Amino acid sequence: MTERKHGVKCGSPDEPCSCSCETKSEKIVEYEHHGENVKVREDLKGRHRDHCLCFRCNAFKPTAHNKELMAEFQDIIRDTINFAEAKLEEGCARSAVLFALCCELGMTTPVWECPDCEENE
Repeated sequence: MTERKHGVKCGSPDEPCSCSCETKSEKIVEYEHHGENVKVREDLKGRHRDHCLCFRCNAFKPTAHNKELMAEFQDIIRDTINFAEAKLEEGCARSAVLFALCCELGMTTPVWECPDCEENE
């Protein structure tokens, strides 16, 4: 066990704290990615490919080169987010849709960048 910033002993010297106490001090910055301003922890900016299994998978064939298919996917996603916004009484429609998609596909997707992030205290 290791003494962390919050005074609780958790994790080990070689492992990050499971309660995220170590990441609270990281600065949130904003930049443009895929044509949209997004917010990201400064220490993680541009590092998602280092951690994403898709970039190591032989089956990964990004659709960005297929403009028509990408446009269809984006239309479906926008419609789904609009649906979620209309149905949710509170909370984030983007995260609700992403969580449902991860559950349906059996995947885990950490969110590194988000245009709507409002950091909690």
